[in-house]
Amino acid sequence: MTRLKAFVSNPVERPPADTPLPYVALEHIESGTGRLLPSVELGEVTDDTAVVHQAGDVRFGKLRPYLAKSLYMAEDGQGSGELLVLRPRSGLDPRFLHYLTLSEPFVEWATATAYGVKMPRTNFEALGAFQLDPPPIVEQQRIADYIDAETARMDRLVSEQEQQIRLITERRHALVSDAVRARLGG
Repeated sequence: MTRLKAFVSNPVERPPADTPLPYVALEHIESGTGRLLPSVELGEVTDDTAVVHQAGDVRFGKLRPYLAKSLYMAEDGQGSGELLVLRPRSGLDPRFLHYLTLSEPFVEWATATAYGVKMPRTNFEALGAFQLDPPPIVEQQRIADYIDAETARMDRLVSEQEQQIRLITERRHALVSDAVRARLGG
């Protein structure tokens, strides 16, 4: 077993002055899913207190880590300082790292290493002590591909169910309206 910090760095780089970049905040990330909230589009802002990330980095919420707010960054940008930048080194696939940060053992570790009662937070030093024995990179990529495919399939199923619920609700409203109109003679 090896500590996470052997596979991941935590760069804290400030954005270039007066250069608007896509900005992600803790409140933009859905808890436990690794996705942005459906209503969020990352706008470009200038924020000299933000922390820069690169495509392939993972942003992990250090505030209330039990919420499992983690996001794989597909493009360069910036974000809140409440989101740690986890940059995988060679030997660790970025998507595998992302799914690792959403896993129960990792979230439990992050929660256990948090300090503070009202607003518990963790830090990179504590997270860096997480022990892991990652499979070879090819296997990590296969695992990430599998999770990507399965979550996409589940998302499609959820979307189809939501569409069916909308149609049933519309049908119910129409049925009630028709029945009331017929009873009222109109």
